[in-house]
Amino acid sequence: MRLNNLFAIFWILFFLTACNDTDLSLAGGGIGGTGFPEDSTSTGTAPVLISKAGESINIGTITSFGHIFVDGIVVNGIEYDLSQAEVIINRESATMANLQLGMIVQIQGIITDADNKTGTANRVEVNENIVAPVQSIDDTNSNLTLLGQTVKINPFTILEGFADISELKLNNILAISGLTNELGQIVATRIALVSSPNQFQVHGWASLDAVKQTATLGDLTVDCSQTPFEAISDNEYQLIDIKGKLSGNRFIAEQCYLVEPIEWNNFATIQLEGVITRFNNSADFDVDHLPLTVNRETQFQFGIVTDLALGSRLKIKGYRDENNILVAEAIQFSHPLHYPSMSIKAPIEMITTDSKQISLLGISLQWFNDSVVTDRQAAARNFYWPDLRISDWVQVHGFIDLDTNLPVIEQLQRQTVQSGENVELIGHPDTVEESTRTLKFFGITIMADSRTSYQDNRTTVVLLNASGTLLTANEFFSRIRTVKPLIAVTGQWFGNVMVAQQMVILSD
Repeated sequence: MRLNNLFAIFWILFFLTACNDTDLSLAGGGIGGTGFPEDSTSTGTAPVLISKAGESINIGTITSFGHIFVDGIVVNGIEYDLSQAEVIINRESATMANLQLGMIVQIQGIITDADNKTGTANRVEVNENIVAPVQSIDDTNSNLTLLGQTVKINPFTILEGFADISELKLNNILAISGLTNELGQIVATRIALVSSPNQFQVHGWASLDAVKQTATLGDLTVDCSQTPFEAISDNEYQLIDIKGKLSGNRFIAEQCYLVEPIEWNNFATIQLEGVITRFNNSADFDVDHLPLTVNRETQFQFGIVTDLALGSRLKIKGYRDENNILVAEAIQFSHPLHYPSMSIKAPIEMITTDSKQISLLGISLQWFNDSVVTDRQAAARNFYWPDLRISDWVQVHGFIDLDTNLPVIEQLQRQTVQSGENVELIGHPDTVEESTRTLKFFGITIMADSRTSYQDNRTTVVLLNASGTLLTANEFFSRIRTVKPLIAVTGQWFGNVMVAQQMVILSD
C-alpha cells in the first residue's frame, strides 16, 4: 500500500488504525519522577509507591485482559483478579465476558502487592457515556454527534464493528465509552457499533431543573417528567444516568438516576484517569469535577508540574486529605503534548522479557504495564506481551521520552503482513542532510534514491485516498531542513539503513 493511502490517512485523521473486533487503545508509562517548580524534572524510572492498607478505588480505561489472573483486567497499570467480583454494566448485572477493551471502569477492591501491580476486585462498574443513534458525522475533524453530545475520536480510540469513521452512517447505533474534557466533549476510548437496544442512554454531568423536571447535558435537554427527581442543591449540577426513548427530537427519560457521590474517604488509595476540567493553579484544579492538589512530594512522569493545564489528560494516584481534596502522590501525563510522537511498523528483531523491551529497526522500545497490546492476526482476547515472537510484524505508537531519548510504547498491535512488506516510520527527524538526501530518526539512517517520491500533506485536508502536494527532492529537503516537521516514511530496511520509497510531511 502506498504511503499516501496509509500514513496520510493514519496520522491526519487522528492516527486511526483499522481494526476488527479489537483495536488499539490508550496507554502510557508507569508512575515516577519528581517535579515541583523548584525541582521541575521527570524521569522514566518508576519508584515504588506502597499503597496504604485498606480498600482502594481505581477509575480508568481497560487496557488489557489478564495474563496473571484467568479472570483479570488491567486498569491504570494494575491487574485485578475479577473471579469473585460483582460486575455491573449500565446498571445491569453482567459478567467478565461483557467487559471490553476501552471501557471506562470503576473498580473497588484491594491492592495486593507493594509495587501496585496486582489487586483483587470485589466490584466492577461500567457506565457507558452514550448508547444512541448517530446524528452527525464530521470526517475532517473525526467528531460524531449523538444525543446532542460531541464525541471526539482520537489516535487511541478502540473501534469495534467498523474500521474507520468513514464507514459510519447516520442513525447507526453506537455505544460510546470515554472521558469528558474541559469543553464537556467526550474523548472516546471505545466506540462499538451495536444493534438496536431497548433503550437509549446518556451518562454525564447535567444541569437539573426540578420544577420543569428536565436535565440538560450540552445541547441535549431530557424530559424527566415520567421519572421525576427531587431538587439536590442550589446549583442543580449533578452526575446523572438516563435511559429512555427518542420521540422525534425529544429524548423522553424512562429511568432517570441521580448518581450518588463516591464516598472517597472510604478508600485508602485512589487511582484515577481523567482530564483537567478546571484549572486555577497546580494547587487548585479539577479532574472530571473532582478537586485535586499537588505538593512538593508529588511525583511526575512524562511531564512536570508546570505542564499541568486545562485539558491535560492524567493518571493520578493519591488520597483524600482532611479537607476532602484529592492529594496527588503521583501523576503520569497520558499522551504528553510536549513529547515528540513516533510510530514504527517493522518486524521484531529482539525481545528482552525481563526489562520488557523490544527492538525494531535497531531501536530498543520500552513497554509498561499499561501499554496496550492487541493482535490483528487472531481474535485472541487475552493476547499479551509474552505472546510476541521474534520476526512478528508489529505497529507501535508512542512518544519519545525527553529524559531518556528512547521511544515509549503506548500501544502495540501485531500485524498480518504480505511478502515484501515495507517498513514504516513516523516522527520528527533528528538531523537532515540536504546534500546527501539523508535523514536520521531515533538513530535510524534513512536514505532517498532516484525512485523516492515526496509529498507535503500539511496544506490539504486529507480524506480517504486523497493526496497532498507532490514535491521534488529539492523542494522536500528545502522545506524540512530547518523546521524538522513531522514526517512519515515507508521503504525497505537493509539491516542498518532504510531506503525510502516515499516521504510525506504531515501536520503535527
